[in-house]
Amino acid sequence: MDWLRWPPVELVPVGRDDQRTGRVHLPRDQQQAHTTSLITPGAQPGLTWFPRGRTVLNMFTEHVHSSRSRQREETRARIVDAAQRMFMTDGFQATTVRKIAEAAGVSVGSVMAVGDKDSLLLMAFDRWIGAVHESRAAAGAVPVDDPVRNVGDVVQPFLDLFASNAGLAREHGAILARGTHRTAVFGNLATTLIDEFEQVARAAGRGAKAPAAARALYYGYLGLLRAAAVEGADPRVVRSGLEDIAATVLRLD
Repeated sequence: MDWLRWPPVELVPVGRDDQRTGRVHLPRDQQQAHTTSLITPGAQPGLTWFPRGRTVLNMFTEHVHSSRSRQREETRARIVDAAQRMFMTDGFQATTVRKIAEAAGVSVGSVMAVGDKDSLLLMAFDRWIGAVHESRAAAGAVPVDDPVRNVGDVVQPFLDLFASNAGLAREHGAILARGTHRTAVFGNLATTLIDEFEQVARAAGRGAKAPAAARALYYGYLGLLRAAAVEGADPRVVRSGLEDIAATVLRLD
């Protein structure tokens, strides 16, 4: 086997975790504009060697990668901000990717790298829905006196959100129904809502059955929302339907 040595800088000893990841730390006065190098293990005193095929990153490279990642996140946030504003002021149909690009001060390609118009609408609703969850978490536990009514209270802020702009809510529901785009509504936001339903179910005395009751409430809520979107109904009618489901799901045996 042949051996390759890192060009002219001297490597400093590294710990076990660094050897596992293949990352080399260099003194500040020895940092150079090298990006990567592939080197193989050897046994020369005073040098640290790694197996061939591992990527070795110096501190300069890490800084560059971190800066680029931060710039991408800032650009993404600016694009979604612009899309949210335009959806609210101009409506979904009148908003175009080109207009979003102009409002965000980026190219059309940059917008499309974040997502198409459907994806951007889902991201906008993910933000709005996430803000409701955050404000509720800051307020503390949901008070539980009448479990059925409290289930309705859990979803009421979301129903108010959908009712405040019925046109966007219908577009949002139609995109979800097509199932062609990913959304946090079915990810971490779903987990948060199920946890809130479970809190109500446990307070209602469901005990070990609380997780199953929470999932039943969540899927019932999604079904009612989709039906309301298809029928063009006021999203707030979803509350009465969900409370009917809650009356059965939370009933003590």
